[in-house]
Amino acid sequence: MYKIHVPRNPLKKEIYFLENFPQKLQFVISKQEYIYFIRKINSIFKPKYSILYILKVLTIIPLLFTKKNIYDDDLDKLIREINNDLLKKHICITHPKYNNYLYLEIIYFNKEDVR
Repeated sequence: MYKIHVPRNPLKKEIYFLENFPQKLQFVISKQEYIYFIRKINSIFKPKYSILYILKVLTIIPLLFTKKNIYDDDLDKLIREINNDLLKKHICITHPKYNNYLYLEIIYFNKEDVR
């Protein structure tokens, strides 16, 4: 089992994970697949200025003192979808909230670990 950490971009104020392809995943998934799911995850953190988003934020204002972020539910769903696709290749992604959004952890299981 390998754990690969994908760090945030320190130059950006908002959460944005780097798209550099880890060499440990070179023979497991393609670079295009990797960039695709990293970009999907990064798109969750981009500010969305739609009526639905504004209503969501306004209804959350009384709950600002809770630890849960606005994008946690959307990110949970997205990570489940990505993991459903990647588990066939013995890879899964952990939620970045467990790492305080400092990095995204990718876990690669050997075929022997799955048994």
